[in-house]
Amino acid sequence: MRFPYLASVSLSVCAGLVFSGCSSTSISGSGGASAAAPSVVAVGVQNNGVAPNRWQYVQFNEAMDASTINAQTFVVTDSGGKGVAGKVTYYPDLEVAGFEPSPALQENASYMATITTGVASMQGAHLAAAYSYNFTTRAAADTSPLYVATVTPAPNATCVSATTAITITFSEGVDVSTLTAANIAITGPGGAAIPAKITYNIATALATVTPTAALPSGMITVTVKNVADAAGVAMKAVYGWSFDTSCSSGSAVAYVYVSGGAGNSAAASTITAFAADANGQLAPVPGSPFSDNVGSIAVNGKYLVGSAPGPYINSYAIGMDGSLTTASQFNYGSDLGYQANNGTVCSGVGRLVFDPSGQSLYGAVGNLQCANNNAIASFAMDSSTGSLSYLGNDNVGYDSATDIAVLGNDAFAYGALNDACMYGGISSFARASNGLLTGFLTVTAPTLGPTAPPGAASAGVSQPIYRAGLTATDNTNHVAMVEYPCFSVNGKIPDQLQLATYSADASGHLATSDTYATMPATAVTAPQQLAISPDGTLLAVAGTQGVQVFHFNGASPITSFTGLLATDSIGAVAWDRHNHLYAITSNVYAANTPVSNPNKLYVFGVTNSGATAAPGSPYAVTFPGSIAVQSK
Repeated sequence: MRFPYLASVSLSVCAGLVFSGCSSTSISGSGGASAAAPSVVAVGVQNNGVAPNRWQYVQFNEAMDASTINAQTFVVTDSGGKGVAGKVTYYPDLEVAGFEPSPALQENASYMATITTGVASMQGAHLAAAYSYNFTTRAAADTSPLYVATVTPAPNATCVSATTAITITFSEGVDVSTLTAANIAITGPGGAAIPAKITYNIATALATVTPTAALPSGMITVTVKNVADAAGVAMKAVYGWSFDTSCSSGSAVAYVYVSGGAGNSAAASTITAFAADANGQLAPVPGSPFSDNVGSIAVNGKYLVGSAPGPYINSYAIGMDGSLTTASQFNYGSDLGYQANNGTVCSGVGRLVFDPSGQSLYGAVGNLQCANNNAIASFAMDSSTGSLSYLGNDNVGYDSATDIAVLGNDAFAYGALNDACMYGGISSFARASNGLLTGFLTVTAPTLGPTAPPGAASAGVSQPIYRAGLTATDNTNHVAMVEYPCFSVNGKIPDQLQLATYSADASGHLATSDTYATMPATAVTAPQQLAISPDGTLLAVAGTQGVQVFHFNGASPITSFTGLLATDSIGAVAWDRHNHLYAITSNVYAANTPVSNPNKLYVFGVTNSGATAAPGSPYAVTFPGSIAVQSK
């Protein structure tokens, strides 16, 4: 798990800041004037323990004299008091001193870092007392990349103040030498570079980018690349987002896109687009509906993509008013690499999903070589043009489910094998630096999964177990799954399905502490999709019986929240960043007879006290097939 904390650190609290050696002592400089003693105000955040190959960082409350910060004044010693070899560097722009051990520290070992009174401020004032903290290293080096966890202003925000500060919170502490203008760049309308000052809080991994002058009116784009963590492992993909300092886009907080009519002769194939206001009320986007025959759709902040016959994947640029314009069309069926991996194209790419960076696109490919084998296809997106390129496939097996969810750290993805109890399991995929997903582990119960209730009898398998179903991921390292009972209690297999939460470690391996007693049951007994809200606190379960919302609590068990919000059959759901839940009815046909009450788009506002239908909900849509929501 990736939780920020300091391992085995001995600290005291002074003036609301965490540090030791607190003092208000003043000393006299060479001119006789009194200067307050500088102090250490923060120690670099550590994630999942202190990795032995990471830098140790401390931050001061003022600018320091670099000549006084060296191997004699920033010292790391082992449990026997022996000094550790390493390099000491001071970063004046950030008021940060760093110690890089060379070689790496020992694993599972205790150390003390000390900043002596030899360090001095630019005014010549020395630390009033030596500052020390203790830490214990973990058992493994840090080899996983960091990623951008949150940003402000929000992507696609409008009416942003021209004097706003831009913030970037990273998933872990960074190598502060990589916080440069080349790696964190701001551009304005027309791509003009905007100079800015970067500051950084080592305790929270928060970088603040402050433009040196008021931002110009119009689209502002921030690009983050090549930033490394404190072990020197750089982020895998470029992260970029845009916001608008003008107010021409009105009051929309999200744009909602619904593909409809594809493959159904009763209706023209379209993408219907809505602008959602703060109350969840919808209004048509200019130009909507957009005529195009696409099935599954997905958005990444700048583009909407849709799977189309041919076989093609179409890309559309999203305008500031939510309108769509064609950007590119990729004929993956004619790609030589795709042909080599798939042979005859007997089935196109199905459900599409972007990774958190928006640079990689994944699609479910069915019926490989017309033999019912399924795979996950990986594509790279050019953020400047919206064009796609094929990276490769990972075959997930015969008649296996191919819907996946990408973890918030952008390093791993997971999919549940929706087979019978005997063959059910969880497939894990690692994401390469170019975005290619490769399966590295498929685990079947009872090796992994919640424990069945006492006295349960096996049903179709050697012992009573749960079989994992659909998956959803939050913005950190947690995975929600539907659990199907493969056991009976008092001679009866339970009717209700339950919900479990799993946590991924640094290697991508999943674990859960859930049991029969801790997992809530869902009223949706034939689920079609799980979706976790962007802030990671809510979980929607959609299916034949309707849609229901639960509290998602990270590594802690999921807890009940609402009943069924709609009782129509729900085929797909999506959240915006303002806790609006959007749900489209299913159009599954049985014996050429459509389900009851199709052609609806529901909108719900979800707060801590419950969920209510938004004004105007439900809205009419034509044969909805897929939904994607672009938040602002």
